[in-house]
Amino acid sequence: MKSVKPAFYHSPPSNGIAAGFTLIELVAVMVILGIVSLGIFGFISMGAKIYSDASERDQLLSEARFVLERLNRELRNAVPNSVRVTSDGRCLEFLPNQWTTFYKDVPVSPEVATSQIQVVELKDIDGNSYNVVSGDQVLVYPVSASALYANSNNQVRKTLTGSSGTDMITLQLANATTFAADSPASRLYIAKQPVSYCVSSGDIYRHSGYGYIETQSNNPANPVLMGRHLVNDVNDINDRPFNFQPGTLSRSAAVYLRLRFNLNDEKVVFSSEVHLPNAP
Repeated sequence: MKSVKPAFYHSPPSNGIAAGFTLIELVAVMVILGIVSLGIFGFISMGAKIYSDASERDQLLSEARFVLERLNRELRNAVPNSVRVTSDGRCLEFLPNQWTTFYKDVPVSPEVATSQIQVVELKDIDGNSYNVVSGDQVLVYPVSASALYANSNNQVRKTLTGSSGTDMITLQLANATTFAADSPASRLYIAKQPVSYCVSSGDIYRHSGYGYIETQSNNPANPVLMGRHLVNDVNDINDRPFNFQPGTLSRSAAVYLRLRFNLNDEKVVFSSEVHLPNAP
């Protein structure tokens, strides 16, 4: 009897080798895989670029906000009439006020010079006291920056060496001296050394501990980096980082801050107007 083969049966190749993919099929698969891979790579690359751009934007915003917030806080606590700005707007300088109090009396020429001043206790409503450090400066009736920063025969700023007492504090000065004038409100300030913020080569630095300099410098000592990527044009008066408007009898002094940052085409501009007390 003759056997019948199933309909799905295929005879093996005559050469004895099992059938596989053809060259055309392999090429087609490789092309499809290449297209899919390019699509996936493009998607991942786009996601990485979005993440990188967002990170750079966040970094730029963080640096800019930090610098502006630090400047605002320090300027609001500056000694009245101690702010000065260089002619090109690159550098801002001021005296950080440590304590404000009222004195009983100060020697004013032609009165007899003395090395001691009695003031109201150096303590706030929470009971926190200000501990005088040798080298701190006593300021009486500061009406101009030039008088504050002068080093020779300064009649506004005197050096402290210590203090004593509880209710009425006696401040000890380095030398027996007289002041140029009395404060109308008998107000006295205690300050440390000046602080400067300066822009140089696209970076902004904070300088301190360099002492009192009569002629303001664009590059004081002891720089500490505060921010990068500034692109202000100091040749444009409206684009300078710092501008200062002295106070008058009808308004307070003001510092205008304009900090323009640019990082890989990410641009951020921060503007701020800080009003300062000008009642010495």
